[in-house]
Amino acid sequence: MSASDQKAFHKDYSDFIKGVELDSLHAERSSFEVRGAMPSAPMLIRLQDTPELRDIKSSRLVVEHKYRLEIREKGKRKLFVVIQAVFIAAYHIGQQPSDEVLNAFLERNVRLNTWPFFRELAYSSLTRMNLPPLVLPVLKR
Repeated sequence: MSASDQKAFHKDYSDFIKGVELDSLHAERSSFEVRGAMPSAPMLIRLQDTPELRDIKSSRLVVEHKYRLEIREKGKRKLFVVIQAVFIAAYHIGQQPSDEVLNAFLERNVRLNTWPFFRELAYSSLTRMNLPPLVLPVLKR
């Protein structure tokens, strides 16, 4: 992307963001599962997240954001804990975004909105399963 294209994108993104308001955010579903005894060796944590556009209309944008956290013993394939969640975020938008702006919004802003909810869910779920709590890091994107 050339410097002038980047500048134009940043202006388009900034103009879009100015007209965005979060209307609602809720968990649609979640699950947590312990698959065996607590490993004594160091654990490996794998996190996947996927924000997907669910619906877009003239002034409303709805996004489904899926998270999956896996904890396993380092060097092993067998999963010890799996936590999954889907959050729905609905936004009021002042203008229709381009595909490029929409993709950036999904990758940046939606994560900023849903990540604290998933962090809390993972922390409290592990505690409720009588496992040591895991404090996931803050987002730094």
